[in-house]
Amino acid sequence: MKVLGAFVLGFEVIIVLLSIPVAVMAGWRWIEIPNLALIIGGIVLALVMVAVAGTLPRRGAVIAGWVLQVIIVLTGFLVPLMFFIGGIFALLWFYAVRVGGRIDRADKVAE
Repeated sequence: MKVLGAFVLGFEVIIVLLSIPVAVMAGWRWIEIPNLALIIGGIVLALVMVAVAGTLPRRGAVIAGWVLQVIIVLTGFLVPLMFFIGGIFALLWFYAVRVGGRIDRADKVAE
């Protein structure tokens, strides 16, 4: 879980950071949020994801990872493509939680 979960969250941080300019430039959004709030919110979300990735495989970190996945999917209200991308990352997170523990156990046995 530790390696695979951190890998998923690491790539998700990149996606979140790349979606900030898209959210700022999207003049068609139906929610009027100041650009500075979008930028700060995206950066804070990315930093929280890095923090959660650093605390894996603690149980609380896995739950925090699920909360982050829900938040990422909900950012689809600002950038509609994030519904799809967030869904993909939620599936990857599910896979990391489900299979990552087995991979970590296999690494301990190999040592």
